[in-house]
Amino acid sequence: MGIRKSKETDYLYASARVRAAENRLIGADKMEAAIAARDASEIEGLIESIDVRNKSEDKLSAYLADAYSFIAEISPDNGIASFLRYGYDCNNIKAALKCHFRETDSSEMLFSFGTVSDERILKMPVSQDFSALPKHMSEAAAEAFDAYAKTGDPQLIDIILDKACFADMLEAAKESGEAFAAELVRMKIDLVNIMMCVRILRMGGGASEKDVLRRSLISGGYIDEEKLFDEAQTEPGIASFLSGTEYSSLSEFFTEDGRISLAEIERRCDDLYMKKVKNTKVLPFGAPILCAYLVAAEYEVKNLRIILAGKRAGLSPERLRERVRVGYV
Repeated sequence: MGIRKSKETDYLYASARVRAAENRLIGADKMEAAIAARDASEIEGLIESIDVRNKSEDKLSAYLADAYSFIAEISPDNGIASFLRYGYDCNNIKAALKCHFRETDSSEMLFSFGTVSDERILKMPVSQDFSALPKHMSEAAAEAFDAYAKTGDPQLIDIILDKACFADMLEAAKESGEAFAAELVRMKIDLVNIMMCVRILRMGGGASEKDVLRRSLISGGYIDEEKLFDEAQTEPGIASFLSGTEYSSLSEFFTEDGRISLAEIERRCDDLYMKKVKNTKVLPFGAPILCAYLVAAEYEVKNLRIILAGKRAGLSPERLRERVRVGYV
């Protein structure tokens, strides 16, 4: 597929619709109200009050489904958001494969807003026909099926399909002709790789863990994954390496004593990604505004799930504020 570059002015109408729709995002005020809620039931009530079109899904999944449908309806290029949908295709095929081998039902684990219907993905492990998936994931799903059948190791399904998913995302982003889309994917790849490195170190960083890390690191980011691997022998090594990159602000979180929790480092990575997304706020129109809206909705859902889980676990508002990501509005 060749590059399909739309003119920025093609997005005048769509951008205006999104700017209006941003007023209907959940927003920081409601998020703070959820954090300050007395218990989980109040948050569940807030979630139930969200107006969604699809009544068959849980409210938060339906909220995201509506966001994707909205962007598809108003966009002059229906493929502009495909690179963001691919992550849901990846989640769905991973769940379908694992449940197939475990002989359990995966239907409740699938999202409805990938590029391939969840009904079709459910049939793939039986038919072993993965051709409807994006190119790299289609090939990887067959490889993952065979790898699990031979080893019984579900981790291989994740490793193989995650790498393929990002390859599809980056390819689709580049083919859109929108530089911002490719920038988002490349940044996400780097942040995922950084988190994988520190997790392996926290697990002990032995030879077997490092072998898994080397096989898991994803190519295509701004940072060369092999150089990152070479430097990620210690957390100070990660900090030193990142200090010379656009991720230098993360360096302070990697210390010899590992006193910064994985949850905090992951939150900082997410906040850095959102900082990039929020740069679109100064744009008068263009495809990046549509992509930013979808990321905004995803972050809101992620935050509400974090808050709800935290309330059920009895966490204080102060602890919850430490875990909630920066929002778009």
